Amino acid sequence: MTFAFDVHMHLIPLQHACLSSYVELAKGRSGQEVYALASAKDYIVKGVLSGEGDVFNLLNAMERMPADEIALYEDDLRGDYSEGKLIPVLDDKGVHINGNGKNLAYDYLVLCPQIMDFNADIPLSAHYKKAPKHDIFKQAMLILDEIGEYKKSHPESRIILRPFIGINPLNYEPEFTRNLLETCFGKKSGWNPNKEKILDDWKQVGKWRMGLDHFDQTHLPYKNAFAGVKVYPPMGFDPYPDDEKQREKTEILFSICEEYGVPIVSHCDDQGFRTVSLEDSFTYTSPERWEKVLEKHPNLYIDFAHFGQQYYKGIELAKDKSFSQKILDRVTGSVATWRERILNLMTTYPHVYSDFSFGGVKADIWKAVLQLLDDSPEESRVRFMHRFMFGTDWPLCLTKIDGALEYWRGFADSGLSNDFCNLMISENPTAFLFHA
Repeated sequence: MTFAFDVHMHLIPLQHACLSSYVELAKGRSGQEVYALASAKDYIVKGVLSGEGDVFNLLNAMERMPADEIALYEDDLRGDYSEGKLIPVLDDKGVHINGNGKNLAYDYLVLCPQIMDFNADIPLSAHYKKAPKHDIFKQAMLILDEIGEYKKSHPESRIILRPFIGINPLNYEPEFTRNLLETCFGKKSGWNPNKEKILDDWKQVGKWRMGLDHFDQTHLPYKNAFAGVKVYPPMGFDPYPDDEKQREKTEILFSICEEYGVPIVSHCDDQGFRTVSLEDSFTYTSPERWEKVLEKHPNLYIDFAHFGQQYYKGIELAKDKSFSQKILDRVTGSVATWRERILNLMTTYPHVYSDFSFGGVKADIWKAVLQLLDDSPEESRVRFMHRFMFGTDWPLCLTKIDGALEYWRGFADSGLSNDFCNLMISENPTAFLFHA
């Protein structure tokens, strides 16, 4: 069997997102930070406020239960919403990517939804001052159950789902993190990073429950359910905290993931759901923060999502110039760009990858990739080509693009070669997810 992958997409029902905390912190931010958010060229909030993109399209997707979100994504790729203007990439036989010199076909499409840990204990200024709880176990259980519901209603579907479970170990006691990781990836979980296993396990979806009616810290009612771990720095995850006790919490995550070979996806652009200060968000998100982590854990499988895209260029109109310069130094000029740091980590460590989710809404991203490869020495060029992966960031990308099929067609119609596209959409994700 052959597989194509979307290594970075989402199933986020509205009730899962920490919207009240997000809005609360936005209200309390300084004027300079509010300007920063509004001025970042492709920041999600600007797309909403300016009318760029279609926020109603995004809400349409997020108001659905996850099973319906999956069906929407599938119908989109089948061309149900393109009115004949775009060539579908999915049918009853699998994935087909044709056009602009490409002729690629795969039996199955593997989607990797990124389950976010939205748990944030932030006091609110509203009448109800306590922020809603976002129990990562319950949210993961709902999504797994919904995947089962989707499979029951689409038994012949060519789509397979392997989510990443989110966690911010800094928000929990060490034992909680250890239990979660052992539950999802330990021996009892049936987790197996082997691509030959995913089709067998997928056939059991809907039959996965093993006599349990709950999802607790010691039993996982689904076999081999998760593909890896998702971490999200803009919501407070710091890969290498200055505080030693906090650093011990992250060390549990990295030690177990390295021991078991569990892949990690880390958000790595300067947009997104941000619940910490702008400066802290940039500090935690920068690949520079991972350098000491990888020195200690060189065999970690890590995907720096969004290829380190940096949209923010400073606060030209801000009165507080020291603040502006402080933030600007984080992302431009005086320090290496995030992309440069990612590429450096790729040349140093064997399992560092990067995906192009969200960034691919702009066709010129693929031109930039080709230019980067052309400018690289041969040895580096080959290495980079084997570390880049395709992802969409659907449905969040709907703030900038009409639908998933448009994103896929942009990739299919790009100037990337047939062989390079195959690497990005099949071979590289296989190596990242299954150590193949």
